[in-house]
Amino acid sequence: VHRDIKPENILLDSEMEPHISDFGIAKLLDEYATSTQSISVAGTIGYIAPESAFALTRSKESDVYSYGVVVLELLTRKKAAGTSFPEGMDLVAWVRSAWNSSQQIDNVIDSIIVDEFIDKKIMEQVFEVLFIALRCTEREPSQRPTMRDVVKQLEDANASTRGKKSFSH
Repeated sequence: VHRDIKPENILLDSEMEPHISDFGIAKLLDEYATSTQSISVAGTIGYIAPESAFALTRSKESDVYSYGVVVLELLTRKKAAGTSFPEGMDLVAWVRSAWNSSQQIDNVIDSIIVDEFIDKKIMEQVFEVLFIALRCTEREPSQRPTMRDVVKQLEDANASTRGKKSFSH
């Protein structure tokens, strides 16, 4: 369990393979939790799962939530939290609202991605990745997939367009 999955903690090696870094918060909070009882925020605003917002709880499900937020950032080219959203909204709430009101991918996904991947098969892959991110950011932890399931779903989405133009061109 990491507790602070965000873009700044995902490093790419020379082969563009991602590696999660900075387990400092997780280690520090593990030590802190054994010495005292307190309620505080563990993680970065915008990436914190709703159930973890004001508690020192940690879970695989909260890391899945944070991962989903990172994927939404990649698809929308928007920050997880900030002033670009209506008051009281963050990226997850904005994506859900925009998608639910229109069911149009170009209202959610960054226009550069939409313009670049006009191929129907590639857009299906983008849809799949969006839906995976939305499942990762379900409000109820029990409704989120495991990371093993997320990896499988991403591999399946990639396999469905093998031989076509892909994200890593």
